[in-house]
Amino acid sequence: HKEHKHVREELYSAIRKEVKTLAKIRHPSVLHILEPLTEDSHVIIFGSEPIEGSLKYFTDDTNKRNIIPSEIELKAQIYELVETISFLHNNAHIAHLAISPENVYLTSGGSFKIAGFFFSQPITSMDGTFSPNINFTPSSPNLSINPHLGFTAPEIVRDNLGSCASDAFSVGCFIFNLLQVANNNKNEYLFEVGDHCAKSAYLDELQKFKGDSHINKKLSGFTPGAKSLLSSLLVF
Repeated sequence: HKEHKHVREELYSAIRKEVKTLAKIRHPSVLHILEPLTEDSHVIIFGSEPIEGSLKYFTDDTNKRNIIPSEIELKAQIYELVETISFLHNNAHIAHLAISPENVYLTSGGSFKIAGFFFSQPITSMDGTFSPNINFTPSSPNLSINPHLGFTAPEIVRDNLGSCASDAFSVGCFIFNLLQVANNNKNEYLFEVGDHCAKSAYLDELQKFKGDSHINKKLSGFTPGAKSLLSSLLVF
């Protein structure tokens, strides 16, 4: 089928970019490539360091959520995540643009490993901004390859404008989700959208965050430290 062939090539292209980017970055919290990519017309494979699964794999399943540590224990992983994003920006000069549970992996030792560089952009301009040109209104949404809208910064979706601050916002959404799972056993997103929501649904949800009342309500159940961190990351 012509449409499926196009999607397969889009997927292959994304995986090639992922492996190429991962192979360039040397950081203990970025997924390490052990075997180079090989492909033919039927399959594309590469080898990485051992992982247990993506965080989404664990947060989606109520029977597996007990692997997510408590908020106190998460502090080290959250600090490491923020430090890794800082490294990507300041040393590797890359904006990730897709930080979400499906792109952060968990090792058997409980460490986070960042991957999912399908939409990453080089930081080249003096002001650090760029146009990611991600198509959030594809003709076949179920077959499209997009960042998870529930973790994507408003300016990327609304204005096609990205920066390092876009990653900071995604990290805030990620931490919000992780703490909801850890503290309340609820797989709740900051934006109340599904895994495959339309751009229009995201923009409708975004309207709720005009002013401070909605974000304050969302953060009301968190500890003062978590609330302070999330408020600094989630800048609308």
